[in-house]
Amino acid sequence: MIRAVLFDLDGVLVNVEEYHCRALSGALAAYGYPSVGIDFYRSHLHRYATTVKLDILNVRRPDRSYIHVLKDVLFSRLIQSHFVPEAHVVAALKAVSPDGRKMIGVVSNGARESVAAVLSTFAPYAFTGWVYGTETLRKPAPDIYLLMARKLGVDPTECVAVEDRDDGIAAARAAGMRVVVVTGPQDVTVERMQTEGLV
Repeated sequence: MIRAVLFDLDGVLVNVEEYHCRALSGALAAYGYPSVGIDFYRSHLHRYATTVKLDILNVRRPDRSYIHVLKDVLFSRLIQSHFVPEAHVVAALKAVSPDGRKMIGVVSNGARESVAAVLSTFAPYAFTGWVYGTETLRKPAPDIYLLMARKLGVDPTECVAVEDRDDGIAAARAAGMRVVVVTGPQDVTVERMQTEGLV
């Protein structure tokens, strides 16, 4: 029996890499560094935590903590002022658990502040629970999925994960979960959830 459906965030429920790129560029510019284009961001930076991004960009160590904090602030502001979840994604989430019996979780490699900012845009829809990258080992390790299952009080075999990337797919499978693979938020629809037996 499926007791919980666990969604990755960026690339599954939302696409917010452009907002991350804009926030990072703004923070870099504030400290005299060149901005980052979206193509470079997608090909070289997207998959990494901000600390690693700043290392790749050769940001001076004394500046890193300030730029990191400012990037998080700018990202939250951009999300809160400009981002709205796609209606069909919200409809799919509601269809998966219309009566609240099935738990809906979010399992993201992202930072706590970034995940919280994005999830707040789904209000009044409320997720059962969520975990983020710095709570435990990041994907592709299974730990983050196992942590989510423990938080929800369910066995991993009672969970279905919805993922778009190889590292997330590997993490969920290693945790013992069935995986539904999507290519982006455009796939998270009521019809697709029905096809996968989640509705």
